[in-house]
Amino acid sequence: MKNDEFLIAGIAVDNTTYSFDRLFSYKVPVHLSNVKVGQRVLVPFGRGDRFRQGMILSLSYGKEENLKEISSLLDDKPIFTDEMIDTVNFIHDRYFCTYYDSVKVMLR
Repeated sequence: MKNDEFLIAGIAVDNTTYSFDRLFSYKVPVHLSNVKVGQRVLVPFGRGDRFRQGMILSLSYGKEENLKEISSLLDDKPIFTDEMIDTVNFIHDRYFCTYYDSVKVMLR
């Protein structure tokens, strides 16, 4: 990680339409720098910044500007294993559903 880079989370956001479905990038604030893939979070979403639940599916470092920040963690530790994340990605890629729909299947 370079000094001007920060942690970016790829998040599957609840209640997105299939046509807009993708992993949304959010900046991880310094006080939440211990986040892990597989944790649920609360994020501001859309023009009105209404809070929605999301699941962290990836973490990386980058310099992207103007990213919204994760508001809070909903879990103390990851509730999904790496294998479960792989299954979420498989379900999303194989079947006609959003990322978060595939997360919800795994949450049941």
